Amino acid sequence: MGTLKIIGIDIGSIATKLVLLNDEGVIYRDSLSLPDKSEVVAAKAIEKALEANSLSREDIDLVVATSRSGGDLPFADMKKGLYMCLFKGGLELFPDVKTIIDVGAENTTIVTLDKQSQIKDFTVNDKCAAGGGVFLEAIAKAMGLSLEEMAAEAMKAEKGIDIASTCTIFAEQEILSYAFEDPPPPRSEILAGLHESLASRVVGLTGKVRVIPPVLLCGGVSLNQAFVRSFNKHINAEVYVTQEPKFVVALGAAVLGRNHIFSRKEEAYAGSRN
Repeated sequence: MGTLKIIGIDIGSIATKLVLLNDEGVIYRDSLSLPDKSEVVAAKAIEKALEANSLSREDIDLVVATSRSGGDLPFADMKKGLYMCLFKGGLELFPDVKTIIDVGAENTTIVTLDKQSQIKDFTVNDKCAAGGGVFLEAIAKAMGLSLEEMAAEAMKAEKGIDIASTCTIFAEQEILSYAFEDPPPPRSEILAGLHESLASRVVGLTGKVRVIPPVLLCGGVSLNQAFVRSFNKHINAEVYVTQEPKFVVALGAAVLGRNHIFSRKEEAYAGSRN
């Protein structure tokens, strides 16, 4: 292991994501969902990371955290904003990216960058407008399917039927109404339409900012192949998808911590030469 060790933590609405970074890069990542307060879950995530890597808290140079709901983060040495963490995490993975779209459980967050790769604009939906993973999870539960089963079924259809409702309850009713058509449409087309609906609403949110390609799509929902396929249909831009999309914000928090330490070292070195 390298000498520098930094933990980045992203406290989301459903799960807490943690990244452990050293001099050479990411050496550990984990996602934890427990029915406890966010600060308790984060503390448990840190404890788990330390144990998995045979480290003590004293071995960690910095713990940097961001929370989508704000609030106190007593376990953190530094607190950073969501947009900044998303920005830094995206650039760490794809240095040429110009728009970052994070589709999480309840929120979709968008950050656009200028020619100098600095934050130009940003926006986030409210929980009921464009939705996120919770929308898909609710429909999957209503249909007795896992998210993986629902996505796999949707991928069988070349085109989905139109799902106009943006509210989960109304969408469920709309889907049920198709069962009474004669003949009813194939289930794969209904589920494909569901993913198309969410993708359309996410891309619609980009109307609040000007999308500049290339685009990084991240957040837990981008693990869903049916959603990614639909997203690519709706957005007119080159799209990157990372293999670990849930951890981009946590990675950004860790990168900000690393940059902070490097900056302090540079200042100390410059001061010693004066």
